[in-house]
Amino acid sequence: MKVAVSLFQRNNARHLIEWFAWYHTLGVDTFIVYDHMSVDNSYEIIQKLSKFYDIRHTQLIGYSAGIRCWDYTFQYRASGEFDWVMVADADEFYLPIEDNNIKDILSRYMDKKLSCLGIYWAMFGSNGHTDWEPGLVTECYTKRGHLNHKLNHHIKPILRGGPAGGNVWGRNNGHCLITEYGTYDVLGRLVTQGLNYPGEITHDVLRLNHYWAKSLEYFRTVKKPTGQRSDRPESDPGVHITEEFWWQQNLNDVEDNSAWNRFGTKVKERYNIMKEQIGL
Repeated sequence: MKVAVSLFQRNNARHLIEWFAWYHTLGVDTFIVYDHMSVDNSYEIIQKLSKFYDIRHTQLIGYSAGIRCWDYTFQYRASGEFDWVMVADADEFYLPIEDNNIKDILSRYMDKKLSCLGIYWAMFGSNGHTDWEPGLVTECYTKRGHLNHKLNHHIKPILRGGPAGGNVWGRNNGHCLITEYGTYDVLGRLVTQGLNYPGEITHDVLRLNHYWAKSLEYFRTVKKPTGQRSDRPESDPGVHITEEFWWQQNLNDVEDNSAWNRFGTKVKERYNIMKEQIGL
């Protein structure tokens, strides 16, 4: 089995190495990375790491870069090189609940007729941090919202690769795709909306930890200047993001160390190896 993960990112240098270390630890083979006009050293990190790992990187400029990123991801999915193509932002970390790697999970869906697996968010908050924290994301941010919170009804797709996944024609709304064989959750239930609210959801087997909020300083120095939709014109609704919106997304109801407890040691080891490999 061969698994890729696709990333569209901008100005995430601070935590980017951890993101690569996390997915390497989960057993991902190939990283498909689209950098959108970063002004920090994100792309330098990506280029240097690509000497040691299978990282296929492209720089995108201009508006609607996110749409192009999806189109390129669909092409990789259709190529037949990969059995599965995961999609994750730089603040999104897929978490196996009991399995030790992603391939053990995906192997159980190889004989299912589907185009995508829909994996539900678990939104994490700031843990009360106002300043940047020196540790890793999965180490420092351990408080999340209740799993039945409306935001946690969002899915992200893992695309079945090659002919087995049928055709993928585009996006319906949010992160739900228009496909030949449909998107199903890990329990085998059809998902037709990117925000499946108030539908039945599950965080069993696999969930997507979404560290959207991080610290208030992160919001003010990275998230707000970049915008909610970094590749849209200034006049586009939803481009600008307010501090009020940050507080609405900043969910800290439940202490949850499961990501760090399950994978923290191995991720930190790989993180340190990667830093040494690229001279940081």
